[in-house]
Amino acid sequence: MEILEDLCESSSFECNRMVEEHEEHFETWWFKKKTKHPDLHKWFCIDTIKVCCPKGTFGPDCNACIGGSERPCHGNGVCDGDGTRGGNGKCSCDHAYKGEFCLDCIDGHFSEVRNDTFSLCSECHSSCKTCTGATNQDCDECKEGWEKDNQKACVGRRNTATNVNGFFWNITSYTERKKIKTCFCAAHD
Repeated sequence: MEILEDLCESSSFECNRMVEEHEEHFETWWFKKKTKHPDLHKWFCIDTIKVCCPKGTFGPDCNACIGGSERPCHGNGVCDGDGTRGGNGKCSCDHAYKGEFCLDCIDGHFSEVRNDTFSLCSECHSSCKTCTGATNQDCDECKEGWEKDNQKACVGRRNTATNVNGFFWNITSYTERKKIKTCFCAAHD
């Protein structure tokens, strides 16, 4: 049959073997079933030889993936075995998501919208390790190199160490740093 000629790559032994093994099924579909069952994949792979499952299902019995077959892993990940008769149905979460159901946010992200079936994780401000919102004032915890100011916002730490003649002096004000720098430069002119 012509429809089978280009179905598999010539180098794909498994595909060509499967086509040859089930050639009668393809002929039956082509001549008798395609009007009633226009979706060859569903008729052949899922219903007839039972090597595949519908999208959003997995395993020998085509069970629904976590989160349901319409939105496996609640739309935030990939279901192991999705569309096959294998796998265990566990979710591998997309970046920003974690947990069995891919509804929780990883550190550095916060839940912008969340209910039992939907979660949208957005990135925290660059100063936050964990947060509840998008600004530096929404940080629960600051990243290393950042600290909370009087308004409870994460801000960059001031570098207070001044290098004078190879020694680092812990000088807190700009005026003190300027005086030492001027003094050091005058002594070496």
